[in-house]
Amino acid sequence: MAESKKKLVVKRKRETVREKAVKSSAKKDKTPRIRKLADTASKTKGKVSGILSKEYTPFKTGDSKAGQFLGKSRRFTPMYFVESFRELKNVTWPDKKTTAKLTLAVFIFSFVLAAIVKGLDFGFEKLFRDVILK
Repeated sequence: MAESKKKLVVKRKRETVREKAVKSSAKKDKTPRIRKLADTASKTKGKVSGILSKEYTPFKTGDSKAGQFLGKSRRFTPMYFVESFRELKNVTWPDKKTTAKLTLAVFIFSFVLAAIVKGLDFGFEKLFRDVILK
């Protein structure tokens, strides 16, 4: 009466390298919300910058001096701002460690310079009190 109980063993199907690659690429296709939001913002920025960078001719008039002045093409944003923004894009900003070092150097230089000025002030005050006022 010894019944042998058979355990059901469920074998998992092993994934092949190709299946793993397909699964991981499917995960990569899902862009996070913040990325979608950034993409939307950059598209809007592109549209606005396109409008602001266009040149418009508000008046089309004759060959008189006033007509030549009014007939010139104009921009919504002056070139100063456009060139400044381009220049800011090219700036390489320092990391935190470099910023901390440079800030410390500025403080040390300021304290040393203040001590020198204070010493000169003290010396000149003594000189004038002792030599000129006596």
